[in-house]
Amino acid sequence: SARALALDHNSPMLDAPASKLFSTSSFIAVARSTTTCPDVIRWTDSLSMDFMVCVVSAISVWVYRTFSDVEVERKRSPAQPRASTFDLNRVIHRISATTYLSLMETTRLGLRMPPEILSLVLECLDYTSDISQFSLVCRSWYKHAFPHLHRHITIKSHFRLKMLVSRLDSEVDHECQIGHHLRALTIALPRRDLYLQTSIRPLFNHFGRAVSRLVRLELLEWTAGIPLKIIKVFKSFYDHCPRLRWLAIHPQRALSVYNNEHLSRVFIFKDMRMLDIKWEYIGASKVSNSSNVPNEIAETIESSPDLHELHLQLSSQKRAFNKLWKPSELFRQLKNPLTHLRQLSIGGSYEVDWESFLQDQSQYPLRRFFEHHPFLHTIEFHGQMDAVFEPNMAAHLFPSVKTFVGPIALCAGIVASPLAEQLERLNVVYVWSDPPKSYDHIFNTLARTIKPLPELQDFSVTTKMYYLYPADLSMLQTNDLNTFFSAMPNLRLVMITVPITIAEIVQPLRHVPHLAELRIRDPEWSTIEDVIDGRSHVLRMSSLTLPYGLCISATTNYYYSMETTSLGLRILPEILSLVLESLDSADMSRSSLVCRSWYKQAFPYLHRHITIKSHSRLETLFSRLDSEAGHECQIGHNLRALTIALTRRDIYRQTRPMLSRFVRAVSRLVRLELLEWTSGLLRTTTSIFKSIRDHCPRLRWLITHPKCPLSVYNNEHSHAITKLSQVFIFGDMTMLDIKWQYIKVSNSSNVPNVIIETIESSPDLHRLHLALSSKSRSGKLWKPSELFRQLNNPLVHLRQLSIGGGYEVDWETFLRDRSQHPLRRFFEHHPLLHTIEFHGHMDVVFEPNLAAQLFPSVKSFVGPIALCAGIVASPLAEQLERLNIAYIWNNPPESYNHTFTTLAGVIRPLPILQTFFVTMKTYYYCPEPPMLQANNLNTFLSAMPNVQSVLITAPVKMAEVVQPLRHVPHLTELCVRDPERSTIEDVIEYKRVARDMFDVCPMLKRMSRMRRRYQITVNRRIDRFNDTSEILLDIVAPSRW
Repeated sequence: SARALALDHNSPMLDAPASKLFSTSSFIAVARSTTTCPDVIRWTDSLSMDFMVCVVSAISVWVYRTFSDVEVERKRSPAQPRASTFDLNRVIHRISATTYLSLMETTRLGLRMPPEILSLVLECLDYTSDISQFSLVCRSWYKHAFPHLHRHITIKSHFRLKMLVSRLDSEVDHECQIGHHLRALTIALPRRDLYLQTSIRPLFNHFGRAVSRLVRLELLEWTAGIPLKIIKVFKSFYDHCPRLRWLAIHPQRALSVYNNEHLSRVFIFKDMRMLDIKWEYIGASKVSNSSNVPNEIAETIESSPDLHELHLQLSSQKRAFNKLWKPSELFRQLKNPLTHLRQLSIGGSYEVDWESFLQDQSQYPLRRFFEHHPFLHTIEFHGQMDAVFEPNMAAHLFPSVKTFVGPIALCAGIVASPLAEQLERLNVVYVWSDPPKSYDHIFNTLARTIKPLPELQDFSVTTKMYYLYPADLSMLQTNDLNTFFSAMPNLRLVMITVPITIAEIVQPLRHVPHLAELRIRDPEWSTIEDVIDGRSHVLRMSSLTLPYGLCISATTNYYYSMETTSLGLRILPEILSLVLESLDSADMSRSSLVCRSWYKQAFPYLHRHITIKSHSRLETLFSRLDSEAGHECQIGHNLRALTIALTRRDIYRQTRPMLSRFVRAVSRLVRLELLEWTSGLLRTTTSIFKSIRDHCPRLRWLITHPKCPLSVYNNEHSHAITKLSQVFIFGDMTMLDIKWQYIKVSNSSNVPNVIIETIESSPDLHRLHLALSSKSRSGKLWKPSELFRQLNNPLVHLRQLSIGGGYEVDWETFLRDRSQHPLRRFFEHHPLLHTIEFHGHMDVVFEPNLAAQLFPSVKSFVGPIALCAGIVASPLAEQLERLNIAYIWNNPPESYNHTFTTLAGVIRPLPILQTFFVTMKTYYYCPEPPMLQANNLNTFLSAMPNVQSVLITAPVKMAEVVQPLRHVPHLTELCVRDPERSTIEDVIEYKRVARDMFDVCPMLKRMSRMRRRYQITVNRRIDRFNDTSEILLDIVAPSRW
């Protein structure tokens, strides 16, 4: 049974439907039937179906490893690549990591997951962010993820180095210690931190002492500068890291010279397995040996008999000396035979006598070196060579080569020899000299001599180019590229930095059906029109020539990137659907470009909701609907929600042609469920609603927020009634959200009869949002009580009710007379309402017991202070999840009985409240509204320990917010309105206050501060230690709050 569940790429079961191949229910049945372990039985009983779909691939590969070839996998050589059988697991978890972790955060099964599956998942997560999210699921998962999370640390700033040192000093008694798990350390500090920070010397002294805890460090990569004041840290690594075997030194260029003192104090390591040295600005006058290589570097190589990789890129300090280092002399001087060497890279400013190398077999030391090292599988020459390299000599000198980097002349000898059959990676280095030279070996030479390369997976053509191309630079021709690709049928990656247009590369790509990634340099992409034209070629490549998917990026002013995997067709549809459900539109669009199979699966999600904001987008939608009659993927069959938000210019200028096309297009939207109209309405455009009603039988959600001039929708116009009757013609609605302004009617409720009829004809109405208002300020207000009194529809399914706009409620009668007020009777007859909103003013005492009687199921409430005071003072406070206090400030100001102090005096604990808003509606001509005092805010937040989002548009001083925030440790988002005017000094002070807030609220990620003229947003970045690594300021013009 276990073998039947395993996903073998060679199994013919891959051709079967995914539901038959691996269903969740069959997995649970097999798991229960093949084991008697009570833990496994309890585990399968407690798992939900959605969760099982997410981990089914990890379990399948785990079962495969456990019952088939585990020992073979464990005994494979470290240099041997991972078997392709396990690539499926890696692909699945790289794509679905976010969804997987989000589901795991909502389940309580973290401690019950088998550790083998956890380890397998962790091995497949390549990004630190995914492992970090994985570690936050529970304590057990944190312990499993800790070694993977801290296996490699990169230090890119002075601040991060300081945090690492502090963590190493404080974890002496910790169960999880970074020093015991750190295997690789990269120091990449910028120049300003090394040379301008006054505290850099004591920090590195402290770091040198902390290095004593990195007892298992194996790799050190140093890409920062090396000033003398910190150079003694290398001695600490040498003394306290006995397992250090991999050393990469790429110091940044600095004005000062790296002299012999630097060399003697940096290159002190021995017994290395890998040396990667890029040492520039060596004082050539101070190197007196024949190889022009510093003695310290040569001694480091000499003292490493087990050296496996050697990468040397050296150059002289002064160009005038022109003393190039000589690889042949270096290897002649070495007494270390380097018998274990398998990878060799030679670069920088070096000199090789290629005539002697090719002709004199016995005298030239570099040739003798290659003859004595026949097992080198990676050889790199980063430089120019233009002599003829015979194929038989290439096979004689490099018999085991699989990866080769070199100039065209050397590559021509390699690909023309029998070595072509074993080559896996080829990088042709093209050197452009100034002034240009006439080379004997060009791309055409390579194309004439190339033999089939059946194992080649990576092909690159690299050159050192500048943003201004020489006018006479010879570009890579299409026929040469066609010859290259026809000899590489299994190619997976192509990178070409020699200029070539994207249009010329489409045809040669037909020879490489397995290509997964393409990177090119296109010199013609200089305008947005060129990018759009290039986009068509990109789509043509991915859809017509490459059935396995393609990742394409073009390097110029613009670029495209399509994330991909060559195994896209083999991912379980259940997992792919689960991932697509959680993606936003941008990520979903990228996912659809992976391959044809992914496009088909992503298409319904990508076109589930379409928003039209301009006439051109509407034309695009019409054209697509007209042309997709015979398409397999049709927008009309998948569109569920349509939002029309055209500008006034488009709605008034393009009415008649748009109307005729819209009516024809609507007939194809047979599955439309939601219509949102936020554009203006004309007499001609209202007929569209009739077409929607006739052709969209599933429409159940209607949102109308029309934008219009001041006197359009009133009875003074002859066509006003016609408009209303043409818009509100729908029945059997589930949600009605109507914001209809400037109305004038004569019935008792002041609500148009057509709106009442629409509500009346919707017995299954679940949500009702009404924001109606009169044409003028002196007009009649609509009356919710009269509306509900007139309704014959009991609205038994109603769960959300919102009342707004210019409405009138007799609150005295509502609170006192139980039998006479229709609105009160309505709430008594609808005890299951969980969302209630009153957008208006009310200043009458609302008793808590009456609140519990009228709103017994409320979880989300929006209303004035008086109503909110009754809610939070009642037992309803224990079930409230969202609270929005709507505060209206009038002109002239009135003396209210209910203020923030009143609310603070009656509030009870709100243990599950997640969102807390204080929204104040003011006008620019009103006087300054009263401020929210710090003591009241402190009382509010102390009653909401689990609140996550806070928005306060009532004026409050930023400095007074810090202390109350100590009561809300789970806060993630904060937005406040500061009444003070801003200066640049105030902005700097605000950043300091923001840092204090972040220290108080460890989970706070984003904070906004609203001012009269603009809004300041602070975004916080958190490192792997959950500490603040960076604070970013963003100043924008705010919308109306």
